[in-house]
Amino acid sequence: MEFYRCLDSINPTNDQLMLWAYDLDLYLTDQDEDLVLHSNQYIATLFQLACDDNCPKKDYCFSILKHHFQHLLAKRDIDQISEAMTMITEVQAVADANARGWLADLFWISALIKCPRRLNFEEMQKIASFIIGTDNEIPTLTTVSQTGYLHFEQSFELYKDHLYIHQSTSDWKYSHITPVNL
Repeated sequence: MEFYRCLDSINPTNDQLMLWAYDLDLYLTDQDEDLVLHSNQYIATLFQLACDDNCPKKDYCFSILKHHFQHLLAKRDIDQISEAMTMITEVQAVADANARGWLADLFWISALIKCPRRLNFEEMQKIASFIIGTDNEIPTLTTVSQTGYLHFEQSFELYKDHLYIHQSTSDWKYSHITPVNL
């Protein structure tokens, strides 16, 4: 029989988060603990943990952080994104090369919301990969709409995510499960 401990906290403090991150047998909640951490208030701590080679939940923290930013960028919520970017810049001296590369892409994509410009196909594919892609798969370009949006699709086991990117304006629209007509 396997034993584990649970903090049973849907709003953990940063101290609880640090305790959780270094203990493989400790859970924040009985289920969906990753969703509990989808909040800007945890960004700096999650990023710090994702860069710490001594953290046993390093990869898990990084996946939670990436998923949170995928949601923020998909919604294009400028206020939430600006707040999140401020939080993530609090982490100094990022030594992890994977995290540095991800952070550079995050800054580049976030800047497109404030300063839109024309995109080439590789840039559009990079955005689609960042927002709806997985570590192992690149989203597939499926169609180009009459209004100029390129439709990228990522298949998962039970659903598909759809991202529509306009080449001329760098605008994008996200749809979970159901494709939309643009």
